[in-house]
Amino acid sequence: MIRLMNYNVSRFETGKSQLDQIQIKYLKSLTGKPLTEEQLEQIEYIEQVVGFESLSVRLMEAVILRTKNPDATLQELSDLSEECIGRYISKSGLSHCYRDLESYYLMLKSKETSK
Repeated sequence: MIRLMNYNVSRFETGKSQLDQIQIKYLKSLTGKPLTEEQLEQIEYIEQVVGFESLSVRLMEAVILRTKNPDATLQELSDLSEECIGRYISKSGLSHCYRDLESYYLMLKSKETSK
């Protein structure tokens, strides 16, 4: 019984964390820069600091799509992916790529500030 209770609590905490992330993104979209602008700034920073050679093929494809289509939504990028990079990437797949790029960007930024 205790294990079950712990499991439920951890599931609740995970759900709460995801809800917090959604709320933060929503508030950011209302008050901050557009998400596409942030992505472009992150891409530019990564290119300047370490170059694109450090990126996986998957992330590089997401970079190409975003830089060629800066104002496109994720769905539009997904629809353009076959034509632009030669293979289909789903909206969800692109979302994961941009999240990974953001994580990489934040890691590079934290290394820079710790120097």
